[in-house]
Amino acid sequence: MKYLITGGAGYIGSTIASALEDAGHTPIILDSLITGRREFTHGRIFYHADIADRPVLEQIFKDHPDIQATVHCAALIVVPESTARPYEYYRENVGKSIELFHVLHELGYSRFVFSSSASVYDLVPGFMVREDSPLIRRMLDDALVQAGYKDRQGFSDGQEAWKYLEKLAREHSPETLRAVCAGVISDIEMPRMDGFTLTRSIRENPVLKDLPVVLFSSLISKDNEKKGIQVGATAQISKPVSYTHLTLPTIYSV
Repeated sequence: MKYLITGGAGYIGSTIASALEDAGHTPIILDSLITGRREFTHGRIFYHADIADRPVLEQIFKDHPDIQATVHCAALIVVPESTARPYEYYRENVGKSIELFHVLHELGYSRFVFSSSASVYDLVPGFMVREDSPLIRRMLDDALVQAGYKDRQGFSDGQEAWKYLEKLAREHSPETLRAVCAGVISDIEMPRMDGFTLTRSIRENPVLKDLPVVLFSSLISKDNEKKGIQVGATAQISKPVSYTHLTLPTIYSV
């Protein structure tokens, strides 16, 4: 069966697409690629457009009248940014979603799954922490301390981590870099820059390219493992981590 995935070139959307394929279904991707990544659409039916683009939506369902349901994952997701730019977030996440649902209803395709963010939920007993949760960072830092590692630098924002690494690259050569930064541990899902993009950026930088990069996530599926290999991750570890997995003499945790 066919399923339309809005935001299917993003981290969650592409993972859902892989899960559908594993179950024998066909994902159809609709993504503007403002934050999504084109490589996550390779080998899949892909429409490059906005979710509120009515002519494109009409064309999708004309081309694929057998679509069973829509999985709506397209959204801007950076919470601090949403408070600084509330109108843009309301327009993109609320206004365009309403337009999407309206067009789906008019076309007779009213079945959809609305993917939401963990940030809208409160802490409850047994609640699983988010990828960028401070608790996860503390757990990782504790594991590094127990393993005897020193000089840890932490970031909750992928873009800020990249700025820090760029600064190190400007100040050092490949030979002197390892004295101040022996490796990087990164979540996959982070605000402004995900772990895959961060890893790829490191591999494309002539000074940073040989740094070990460990991707640390609760979702190391076969699909995510493949993506990690494609961007050049040294290793991928599922949460929670055991410090026995860590072998670098000095780790800057991201």
